[in-house]
Amino acid sequence: MLLIQGGPQSGQVVALGGLAVTVGRRSDNDVVVDDSSVSRRHTLIMDTTGGFVVRNLNSTNGTFVNRERLGDGDRSLKSGDLIRVGGSEITLLFKQDAPMTVRLSVPEVGQAPDPDSDSDSDASAKPGSVDGKAREMMVFLEGRRRVAVSREDIGRNVWPEVPPGEGLNTAIDLAATEIRDVVEEDADQPISLIAVGEFGYMLI
Repeated sequence: MLLIQGGPQSGQVVALGGLAVTVGRRSDNDVVVDDSSVSRRHTLIMDTTGGFVVRNLNSTNGTFVNRERLGDGDRSLKSGDLIRVGGSEITLLFKQDAPMTVRLSVPEVGQAPDPDSDSDSDASAKPGSVDGKAREMMVFLEGRRRVAVSREDIGRNVWPEVPPGEGLNTAIDLAATEIRDVVEEDADQPISLIAVGEFGYMLI
């Protein structure tokens, strides 16, 4: 679980499980931090075979665990770790094996749309803009949003005619590039279609 400390949601908890949890300024994040130092989609927390990890999503002001700024890649989390995004005073306390919790729903936002928000950057904004296998892969991942999907699963469902191996991996990566050209504001710094190591991809 994540315990939110500080801000209007202080004291609320977010249950962690199979779905990835996003933190950021946009209202469609699981944890919304309304602070100008926080990026629209800032931080990703996900469950992996090796345990829960946190990843900074190319944010300008960084993600910190116990005051240490994250670099590239994933950082393993242990119970008691404190996560802070940007310069916000809000912290997220990661706890494992905690009592039953409830998932925090996205709060209703009764304010004008974020002027920085660009609907074209949403991962489901323009599904018709990719064709062929890239479109099939996007639709497949859309149905498993916020879940890390293995290359094997993508291959079986999108490229059943291609045997596992380098050829399939190349096809998947090329399709991912096509999708990112559509859904990402900056395809070189993806925050919607995330590569999960060598395992596969996740659409958030």
